[in-house]
Amino acid sequence: MDDEVSDEEIKPFLEDLSQLPDIFRQYSISEKSIFEKDTNWKNENIDENATDKLTSTADKLANDDDARSCANCSQAIRVQVMDHLEVGQHISCPGKLFRKYFESMRKQIFLYQHHCIIKEICWRESTKAELIVIHFAKNEDNKIKVSQEKLVFDLTLDELYVIKYQYPGYSPALIVQRAESILQQSEGLFKRYDPFLKNCEHFARWCVIGKERSFQVQSVCHGFVNILNNVLGEGSKIARFICRLLYTSTDEVAATISKAIIVPMSVLGGCTIAYLIYCIIMTIYNWKCKTNKEMCHACWKSNLLDLWLQFGVYGVTSAITYAIVEFALPLLIPGLAIPIQIILVVIATGLALVVPKIRKALSSPFKCDMKVIENLSELQAGDVVSLKYYGLDHLVIVSCVTQECDPKRGQILGIHYSCKKVFGKKEVAEEYFPVDLAEQKVRCLQLNLLDTFSAEETVNRAKSRVGEKKWQLFSNRSDHFCYWAKVKTGLFSKNAEDIADCKYGNEKFEIRSSLYAGKMDVYFIGEIEPGDVVEYRRDKGIVIHLPDIKQTKTVEMELAVLREAFPCYVRRDSCSIDLSKDRLIVHKYHPSHCVSKQDRVERALYAIDKISKRWTQTGFIEDIILKPRISKAYFAPFECNMTETENLLDVKIGDIVSLTYYGIDHLVIVTEVQLDDDIKHGKIRCIHYSLPGLLKTRVVAEEYFSLDLTSSYVRRLQLDKDSTFSPEEVVRRARSRVGERKWRMSSNRSNHLCYWAKMKPVEENNILCTEAVVHLSDEIQLGDVVKYRSEKGIVVKLVDVNAMREFDIDVVVLRGRFPSYGRCVTYRIDLNKDDIVIYKYPSEGYFRMEKRVKRALDLKDKECKRWNQNGFIENIIRLP
Repeated sequence: MDDEVSDEEIKPFLEDLSQLPDIFRQYSISEKSIFEKDTNWKNENIDENATDKLTSTADKLANDDDARSCANCSQAIRVQVMDHLEVGQHISCPGKLFRKYFESMRKQIFLYQHHCIIKEICWRESTKAELIVIHFAKNEDNKIKVSQEKLVFDLTLDELYVIKYQYPGYSPALIVQRAESILQQSEGLFKRYDPFLKNCEHFARWCVIGKERSFQVQSVCHGFVNILNNVLGEGSKIARFICRLLYTSTDEVAATISKAIIVPMSVLGGCTIAYLIYCIIMTIYNWKCKTNKEMCHACWKSNLLDLWLQFGVYGVTSAITYAIVEFALPLLIPGLAIPIQIILVVIATGLALVVPKIRKALSSPFKCDMKVIENLSELQAGDVVSLKYYGLDHLVIVSCVTQECDPKRGQILGIHYSCKKVFGKKEVAEEYFPVDLAEQKVRCLQLNLLDTFSAEETVNRAKSRVGEKKWQLFSNRSDHFCYWAKVKTGLFSKNAEDIADCKYGNEKFEIRSSLYAGKMDVYFIGEIEPGDVVEYRRDKGIVIHLPDIKQTKTVEMELAVLREAFPCYVRRDSCSIDLSKDRLIVHKYHPSHCVSKQDRVERALYAIDKISKRWTQTGFIEDIILKPRISKAYFAPFECNMTETENLLDVKIGDIVSLTYYGIDHLVIVTEVQLDDDIKHGKIRCIHYSLPGLLKTRVVAEEYFSLDLTSSYVRRLQLDKDSTFSPEEVVRRARSRVGERKWRMSSNRSNHLCYWAKMKPVEENNILCTEAVVHLSDEIQLGDVVKYRSEKGIVVKLVDVNAMREFDIDVVVLRGRFPSYGRCVTYRIDLNKDDIVIYKYPSEGYFRMEKRVKRALDLKDKECKRWNQNGFIENIIRLP
């Protein structure tokens, strides 16, 4: 230090340092190394006693039992808006490999996640941001190493998650410094990438907590062990059962398999021993993490319960199987033994999958330490305490503490899920608990590291649910109630619901982020607002009206819901909900994909009493909440995107649009647009391959379609103007084919008609020969190679070509065999029903058109050297 600091100036700092909260203690653990390594701070002007005191204080903090970091106490929270990002955060996103977006579910499925540390935020908008990140990934040299990279994230395309730690090991600034320190190391901790030992998640968690952890690798290993146990264990049980059944059938069979009968049980025994060793090793590993303060007590206990519960289920089912096979099977008839064995295997497999989930559902949502209360003065309103209630540990919200003369005796006024009888109806109530700390233990949850509500707000939230009778064993116990009242979950943010309006990003991307973000139960009216998607008694709809009163528990709510079937109508439904006993669920969708809540209400109100174009509740909700989006057009030969039309003003003459025709998506060419009273209703006149009846011949026709955009889809194809004809030319070309009856399933449907009328032909010089079906007479010229009714020849004369659809052509073709002669044949062509194919050849290496005609006429009525059609054509058109 350059300035002089006296002993008197540093003493207050030392006193404050000893009383710092846990969150700063954790940072001090890591920063103690800075005190030890950096000797320059020990300036000669500072009293030596002061420096010793500061060092000893840091040592004390480093050895404090409460100081630790825990990777297990972390939660991946999906980013709703880019304002949630901060420097030093640990973020993750789906890996580029093995991810796919399923349009039917509007969900992105991925195999793994990539982790990184945010170093800097260059710029950000509501749904986009450019970040400088440090991660373990491929660099510019195509080598996997820790590198710094500038990346742009788009929430409409990327599912971005922030990893929130309850016990981080370092401050955000120090996390970035640790990540940067690896960048400067050519040899060190992360010098070589290993997908199982040193991957991107190991690096990111090392930066945050100081230890390499990868829960993706742990889940893969644990899943592999479970699969191995199921395959070998259950397989051995079945094999043992079959062998035992055969052994007890006849003497001849028993003599044959007498030696093989012990093999399945040997495999089962070996698998059980291997599983036991695995459980012991994992127990030792977890204990080591706990003693080294790398794992909190709650996570250690949870991991051990999961581990040994699964082993217990495996062991118990194996023992029951052994008892049935060895002792019960000889007493049972084969017809009864086989179903019992099958049922046992199914139960064993199901229990192995379900037991950990049940254990997790029964555990408390709080993952924190508890402090034993020595006297009641340590408690304050808003605290969460654990005490005995009917002999079980029970959590309550403290609203008031009454202390007697003895500081260990008094009463706690708490709010909790009360039960007057052991098996009685449970209800949220505020009641007194007599407390004598000399005889009973009361523990207070240490929540200073969590993002919690203030004491006053916690008590108010808890009191708002007094009288509620919605107790659920797995999802709404007293500990869930306390967690809801005290802790800010951060899963859903109201200010993120209505982000700036934006369309989807680059149209070339087919990967989208998932639409659905989760659901939450509603406990008081303030948690919902108009535009929310709610579910009540299996009805899912849009909230279009709420009363102004926010304190009542019974509310009259109006929803826009889907009613009836075929056709489905949108109806206004008024419902009276008592939040003290009725369950109301709010479904959340990612705001980057959705319109604002005000727009949702307007859309829902407009759709009321109209036919819905979707016949499922999910489809109806998506129509209301989703932004107009660009989707892929799956109409061969088109390769483009299409946008959903919100009003008929967007539809122009010459456009190619998709609408529903006989229940199937169908492309048409627009020739006229007529509006009714509003812009969502009207008629369009279009040209397409029409079907007069289900069993009648399809014909190109120009006809009207009545449209209601509130109940039907109209999508407009997005095509490059440089590659398309003008609107007038598109209409002219389409009308020239009216009356045509040449529909083909594979090559001449309505989308082929639209493509031909709209798109300019593409000339490819590198292609030796291209073929195309003729739809207009002016597409044929003298010298062309054509094919009609399996005969291929050279066009030498055109007659009545101005008729466009019906005309005569003279073609020189090859007739006869051994010898073959060139003959001139006249064809009467009707393009409304006849197929004629034209072949186009490049100019290089071939005669010009006039020369082709002359050479073809020279071969008329003469013997030819070639005896097949292709050879005859090549002899006429190709240069020597």
